[in-house]
Amino acid sequence: MIIDTIKNASQYAELHPDLPKVLQKIAAVDPLTAKAGRYDIPDSKAFFMIQKYETKDRSEGVWEAHRKYIDLQYVLSGIELIGYKEISRLQESVKYSEETDAAFLQGDGDFLEMGEGMFMVLYPQDAHMPCISLDTPVSVVKIVAKLPV
Repeated sequence: MIIDTIKNASQYAELHPDLPKVLQKIAAVDPLTAKAGRYDIPDSKAFFMIQKYETKDRSEGVWEAHRKYIDLQYVLSGIELIGYKEISRLQESVKYSEETDAAFLQGDGDFLEMGEGMFMVLYPQDAHMPCISLDTPVSVVKIVAKLPV
């Protein structure tokens, strides 16, 4: 797991061959005019989704993990907590689905505050619980990029 601000993102460009293309595309997204949906990256199997939502209470959150894709979660506007825990330290509650590329888990983990301009890179061993309120629900615009493993 990596957490940093988007201004430092170029330092991580060598981590994945599609990361520079993804960073170039998401840097051009304006949070005020961004349309929710999926956006493919040309000449790549990577893609990103623009999501708009209200954060929720931790009791409503779900731990998830993926095998086919590395997540890059980038907060364009708003603030949220994202839970993190190495998957071997959680218990699987819903078996991994090849179709959805997701396993769901249960247990306790650590929560990191993600504000505007921050991003987190989550590898297959990194379970995460996104979209959690600090105190009260707030609106968030976030990009979740998917980089093939």
